[in-house]
Amino acid sequence: MTGEQKSNTNLVRSLIRCGCACLFLFAGSCHFIYPAAFDRAMPDWIPAHYSLVLFTGVCEILGAIGLLLRRFRQLSARSLALFLLAVFPVNIHMAINSQLYPAVAPGWLWVRLPLQFILIAAILWSTATGSYEADRANRR
Repeated sequence: MTGEQKSNTNLVRSLIRCGCACLFLFAGSCHFIYPAAFDRAMPDWIPAHYSLVLFTGVCEILGAIGLLLRRFRQLSARSLALFLLAVFPVNIHMAINSQLYPAVAPGWLWVRLPLQFILIAAILWSTATGSYEADRANRR
């Protein structure tokens, strides 16, 4: 890879990482602004809805901040990927029970399911450090 290609790839990674951070910062903040909406999204079998809404909001905000800080970038990326997998059942519940969420287009509830995996891939790719040699150089 030439220096210019590497520079372009790093720019794209940075833009995607910043976009993901903004998305998670916004989503996490919404947990505190509209907690009832997130509470309604949870299936009945999940306990302590309100506490989990606040906890997941904090997780998203901390993950967003971590994506922007080199020291915490890898940990945040992996944590957010696991977070998205953990909340996936809630999103399935919402898609299957779209009548409970009249403010959201039913099609969107189904479309966002595969989008979560694209988001996971974007987070992990945008925080990848590259080759073994580059990783070693960054540790020095």
